[in-house]
Amino acid sequence: VDSGSETRLELDLYNVGTLGSFSPDSSLFAAPLMSGLVQVVNVDPLRSVTTLSGFLLGIHAAAFSPDGRRLATGSGGDEAMTLWDVGSYERVVTLRAAGSLFRQAAFSPDGHVLGALSGSRESPTLHLWRAPTSAEIQAAEVLAARKP
Repeated sequence: VDSGSETRLELDLYNVGTLGSFSPDSSLFAAPLMSGLVQVVNVDPLRSVTTLSGFLLGIHAAAFSPDGRRLATGSGGDEAMTLWDVGSYERVVTLRAAGSLFRQAAFSPDGHVLGALSGSRESPTLHLWRAPTSAEIQAAEVLAARKP
């Protein structure tokens, strides 16, 4: 921007669902595609990092967690939101919810709540998922280990 020059990277960004999302450190950009892909690019130097695939429906949202370790992608129904590990780009979990067109996804500042809108712009539904704390996970593991 400062130099006034323009760099172009030819990406498979046809049918972009929404604008996408920058990682917290601004090094990555994730573009959700209605064709059922998410294109992740490195910003500087500009290059493609990966293309996430394997969705049943189009992708309508992408949001990085505040710590930059997770990427949430929004689709619909059984694949309402999928969380990805940014280091390996492996699926961490797929969250189900009633509805379609899960868009405008965002994490809370502490990263423990993920929210997304579904449905039409005229009649949206807000969905919230809360991630358990480390203490809650440990307590659940201890309880599970005690069960016969």
